[in-house]
Amino acid sequence: MIHSPDPHPPLIMMLCTALLLIGAVLPGAYSLSTPDREKSMTEGRSLAATPSFPTDLNTLRSWPREFDQAWADQLGFRDELFRIHARIQVALGVSPTQNVIVGTDNWLYFRSPNVPGLVGAELLDSPRLEDWHTGASNRVDFLSPLGISYLMVIEPEKSTVYPQFIPSRYRSRLQTTRIDQVVARARKESRIPLLDLRGRLRTAAIKSPHA
Repeated sequence: MIHSPDPHPPLIMMLCTALLLIGAVLPGAYSLSTPDREKSMTEGRSLAATPSFPTDLNTLRSWPREFDQAWADQLGFRDELFRIHARIQVALGVSPTQNVIVGTDNWLYFRSPNVPGLVGAELLDSPRLEDWHTGASNRVDFLSPLGISYLMVIEPEKSTVYPQFIPSRYRSRLQTTRIDQVVARARKESRIPLLDLRGRLRTAAIKSPHA
């Protein structure tokens, strides 16, 4: 029995080819028909401008590199494609930037090796902790004769108030933070007035519907 060829596969292939061509041509055509953008709102940086046509040997040598950078920066729908790519990554639980951790229920956490209280922040060694304590003590000593009260206020970061949404592989890093070190050192000597807001905010977080 002879089967007649299925007419659908060629049609699907034609549609896929058409979409591929549109996807390849449309961004370039859009970038050629619109003026250069000065700044990327998605990346937060200045974009390379399209260089003028070379008029001598020196500019001819650098023109290909400058044009390549400008073409990459000025490509049509660049910001939109970046946003779509970032949303797909977040939906898959992958962070589009090294400074952000994607938590559960679409929670995002800032990560830094240098900022107190944040996920992944390195702990202070003894010399740096003592330097901080000396600086705070000096401020108290300087302001007190002037009749100015000094109060150190601990403003917690989201990761210390809502740790339950952080991926489990990062939670062990929150057992002790730089803020814990600073607070413990300050409380050894009551001469440094301290207001730690973490306890009240954690209590409020437990009662909130987001917790």
